Amino acid sequence: MTIFFTFRNYIAAYLFGCAVIAFGQTASISLAPASASKGSSFRLPLTYASNGTQAAGVQWTFSFAPADFPSVSVAAGPAASSAGKAVSCNSPSSGQYICIATGLNTSAIADGVLANADFTLSSTTTSTSSTIQVLTASATSGSGAPIAATGSGATVTINDPPVSLSNLSCTPTSVTAPGSSQCTITLGGPAPSGGSTIMIGVTSTAPATVSTPVSITVAAGATTAQFAAQISSATSSTSVQISASLGSVTKTCTISISPAPVTAVSVTPATVTLGPGATQQFTATVSGASNTSVTWSLSSATGTISSTGLYTAPSSVSTQQTVTVRATSVADTTKYATATVVVNPPIAATPISFWPATARPGTAAWPDNQSVELGLKFSSSVAGSVTGVRFYKGTKNTGTHVGHLWSATGSLLASVTFTNETASGWQKANFSTPVKINANTVYIISYFAPKGYYAVDRPFAWTQLSAAPLSVSGASPGVYAYGATSKFPQNTYDNSNYWVDVVFVVGQ
Repeated sequence: MTIFFTFRNYIAAYLFGCAVIAFGQTASISLAPASASKGSSFRLPLTYASNGTQAAGVQWTFSFAPADFPSVSVAAGPAASSAGKAVSCNSPSSGQYICIATGLNTSAIADGVLANADFTLSSTTTSTSSTIQVLTASATSGSGAPIAATGSGATVTINDPPVSLSNLSCTPTSVTAPGSSQCTITLGGPAPSGGSTIMIGVTSTAPATVSTPVSITVAAGATTAQFAAQISSATSSTSVQISASLGSVTKTCTISISPAPVTAVSVTPATVTLGPGATQQFTATVSGASNTSVTWSLSSATGTISSTGLYTAPSSVSTQQTVTVRATSVADTTKYATATVVVNPPIAATPISFWPATARPGTAAWPDNQSVELGLKFSSSVAGSVTGVRFYKGTKNTGTHVGHLWSATGSLLASVTFTNETASGWQKANFSTPVKINANTVYIISYFAPKGYYAVDRPFAWTQLSAAPLSVSGASPGVYAYGATSKFPQNTYDNSNYWVDVVFVVGQ
């Protein structure tokens, strides 16, 4: 049977002399607060302060929660060793550790670290802090006299064990754009309460467009988390590096990216007829590939074409010319599409209009005296110039009339004030400068009637009207807009014909 002597019994066995109690002086021993992670071992120095006493031996008891601290060991510290003292301990019960620092001499213990206590924290504890108390502290002098002593413990803050970033992997590692790769982050252990936030990055993205979340959190207790690397486009084959960082540790994964193959190329319009110097904007559509760029070329030196597909016919040709416009995919030069341009030589500058001079409206002066802009939507199958505007006038349609040419979106291209009008009949005014118009493009010719009483037929059978290369645009090409001043006419009513006409010259 092992017998653990108390401090006084131990001293009585080795020390003798007259016992003298030192009144008014108190030695102290104390622990400092500490912080440690679950499952780790840490050291707590037990500090001794003589406070004027001359203690040759010290006894104390550590008291703690055994569920938090399953293991403890104590060794003599520098202050005890310098005084020739050893430290002996015993555990009479769970959570109790009784220690004594003494030796076979009467040397007083100097201030300093009396003992070092090594505690092990439980890896399964649910506590966030736990207190280690220092109880029943006592001391004695070299002559055997008892010395008053106090002990103070400390609180240990318990932390979740630190985790590190172990791995980053992405599947698949080869992606055809557009596409995605699923990336997995792996930690070296369970994430602490509150989770672990991992910073995500992408490097070397050109010539691909790649997006990832800025960060991702591994949930508390989990060891993995996933995110997607989205590859929206790629203009050529490349590789990108996805990175994940936690603290000073960074893991990377490389993804190889290929552009999507070109499935088809188309060009609009497919066929167009132009006069000398006219222009035509072509549009190319690339299907399948994320790189939709094309190069433009011509089959001959007839005219020019820009990098954006704007074709310009030559300013002078003596015979009809046929040109093939070709759009070739940059992503796959075996894929292309063509359009045909017919360039006609200049023809006699004979003005073309919808109605002859003998045409007459059913109603020459509609009983409406409001100011109104009246117009006609039209287009031409060939490029040319609008030189003027015509309208039929009744005797009550008085005031100053102004003619206009508009784009289909409302841009005013030209205007002219009518002069030398007759009392009734067809009136004509020429623009100061002819306005070139593109083939197969909608325009609006109109005039402003400040006093109303305009000519009108409704509903009008527009399908009967033909003046090639001119044609009216839409099922209801007659348009109007009321107002005290001229404004863009875009309203329609009951398929009305307001007897407005254009003066057009081909190829000028």
